Amino acid sequence: MGNASPIPALLRAAGAAATEAARAKIEGMRLSPRSPNLAEYLKCSMGGLPIETFRVLFLDPMHRLIADEQMQAGTVDRLALFPRTLFQRAMELQTAALILVHNHPSGCADPSKSDIAVTNQLMAIARTLDIDILGHVIVTASSHQILLPDLKTARGSAGTFDLRSDGGQARTGDFGSADERLSLALVNARRAIRRRILRDQLLDAPGLFGEPAWDMLLEVFVHQAEGRPISTSSLCIASGLSMTAALRVLPRMEEAGLVQREPDPADGRRNFILLAPAILQRLVAFFEEYDV
Repeated sequence: MGNASPIPALLRAAGAAATEAARAKIEGMRLSPRSPNLAEYLKCSMGGLPIETFRVLFLDPMHRLIADEQMQAGTVDRLALFPRTLFQRAMELQTAALILVHNHPSGCADPSKSDIAVTNQLMAIARTLDIDILGHVIVTASSHQILLPDLKTARGSAGTFDLRSDGGQARTGDFGSADERLSLALVNARRAIRRRILRDQLLDAPGLFGEPAWDMLLEVFVHQAEGRPISTSSLCIASGLSMTAALRVLPRMEEAGLVQREPDPADGRRNFILLAPAILQRLVAFFEEYDV
């Protein structure tokens, strides 16, 4: 035997294999910051890094992965971000949504005040570009937390709490029956979208099976159930139609009382598309009962 121990090389190889196996679980899937598979992949790939590293998952309108790129590396406890570089890359990739990620080498995934402030700033910039930031995931080797657009933080372990900007105490989350119904309906609606995507990929003839108004309703429902209203342009892109065709369908949906427009309070230049309250309740009841 030589002087060099083979153990470090074996450990690196095992780590790389675990990361690739975790990545395979998210390929082609609709991603959410809450996804357990995504959390596993991020902890495997960067949770144990010795310096703070910022990376971004660039997503298409269906929230499938376009690119997974490291944007910046810092020191043990500090990281400088450059929004211009981030959003320039997002525009180059024609990104519809982003998931931000960085690690805490300290081993504590609790978000700092700086983490929250920077997340808010990036979300404000993203809104002006009609790009959704789905969340900001903070990882360590064994845990993670998620800063969501409404500033709720979801722990990698059980329980959730709210981050209060007014200094109020954190409150442990507790799902009531209405939330449980909505959660079940959301799972089934996501499956319906996934099956539609797989059908189109399998048969390669989406024009023969198109139901644009229904597909657009599904997108609006999923976004609204996740607490992330979808903008007009993002909905048109997600429909799979040309922008012109989608913009013809949308007014007909409004006339039928299925959806309504609501101005973005943070950006008067764009509108969100929301389900009419009665339609929202009907879709919750439908997807609660049927895994279509």
